[in-house]
Amino acid sequence: MATATDGKVVAWPTLFVAIDWVEAHCVIPDGFHRGEPFELTDEMLWFFANHYRVRRDADVGRSLNSPASAFFYRRSQLVRPQKWGKGPLTAAQILAEAVGPVVFAGYARGGEAYRCAEHGCGCGWVYGYEPGEAMGIPWPTPLIQVTAFSEDQTGNIYDAFRPMIKLGPLAEMIPKVGEEFTRLPNGGEIVTVTSNAQSRLGQRVTFVAQDETGIWTAENRMVKVAETQRRGLAGMGGRAVETIQLCAAPPTMGTGNSGIRVLRGNLSRFLPVREMEGKGSMPEVAVFPRPHGTPFVPEAGPSARVADVSPVTGARGTGGGR
Repeated sequence: MATATDGKVVAWPTLFVAIDWVEAHCVIPDGFHRGEPFELTDEMLWFFANHYRVRRDADVGRSLNSPASAFFYRRSQLVRPQKWGKGPLTAAQILAEAVGPVVFAGYARGGEAYRCAEHGCGCGWVYGYEPGEAMGIPWPTPLIQVTAFSEDQTGNIYDAFRPMIKLGPLAEMIPKVGEEFTRLPNGGEIVTVTSNAQSRLGQRVTFVAQDETGIWTAENRMVKVAETQRRGLAGMGGRAVETIQLCAAPPTMGTGNSGIRVLRGNLSRFLPVREMEGKGSMPEVAVFPRPHGTPFVPEAGPSARVADVSPVTGARGTGGGR
């Protein structure tokens, strides 16, 4: 098995189905590669693997009543420099929380699969679970708030969110995308909340994206927004993600040849990472507690799926469920 010696190790159950779902359904929103599949970098994969980390003692019955109870973390925080890709990543996660398999639905015994056709998506995507792997289903009625201090900041997410839908396989499932409101299947919705538009505070929420929380204060009323949203999430068993801009970046670091090692059950693959001349990943800046010090050795058994993630930014972090 992969170890933590040369990289990061995902040595816990997580919703790999949700991670693969993102790459299968989200597209690059702009630029020369507009409309092409949205492939997660190493750091993005690491972030999702942590956020969707499932408790080993998670109970599916309790999860269906309060989905947050199945996960190790109720809230996550991503701190990265400007232009790292926080906006598109948040947009992709919003889509996963809107119509993707992000609610824990038990551990696979063998032969189970997630089929988009069974959840209103006609793309034909199928994800086969390994025995012991955490399974996921969509929220029955997703209620999502995209939150920032100003409309310009929520626009950074929505500007990536809209083309991800219109240019990808979700266009039929989510046919109309508004400027501040998007209707989802089964009565769900995605709305924006800002310091000047707080009328939606107090509503039920299943997922909240909170952008640039480093400038949220009591004076600009955003602390009240955050507290109210957290109470709403607690009542619905929902969760939240904060994104913050890192203002001062440390010097770049050299990189060598490295890669991602993925273990799914007994299937092992090595995914090469392209060398990046003169560029290096940002160090881990306040996100999740994770094993450190001595190498963390994953539990043996068919449920183990390990991603030994290089700290090099830009590699494809592909799962094995396609």
